[in-house]
Amino acid sequence: MLSVADNLGRALSALPADLESVDPALRNVIVGIQATDRELQSVLERHGVKRVESLGQPFNPEFHQAMMEVEDPSVPAGTVVQEMIPGYLIAGRLLRAAMVAVAKGGPAGGPTIRPPSNEN
Repeated sequence: MLSVADNLGRALSALPADLESVDPALRNVIVGIQATDRELQSVLERHGVKRVESLGQPFNPEFHQAMMEVEDPSVPAGTVVQEMIPGYLIAGRLLRAAMVAVAKGGPAGGPTIRPPSNEN
């Protein structure tokens, strides 16, 4: 099921920012994909599966898998700056780690072992 959620997320992230310029028939398809994504996320949450919010959080090896480091002096070192694949928790336990890019080169970050925000 997570791969279905991933693919819907990829489809939505590939959409143009200005949906008003899109053909009305295609816009209806986009609205359908958005509704399907919302419903899937709702069903997952009803069964105790929640997405790990990673962006802007300190890297936490208990919830994140670092795929690469990115030079970004504007954020503290060790901050998650990009999420390639979202992570998920089930009943508070890790189901799948988020695959992320972590900043390096900025000011030193705080402690790295903190639970991610799950306000979703």
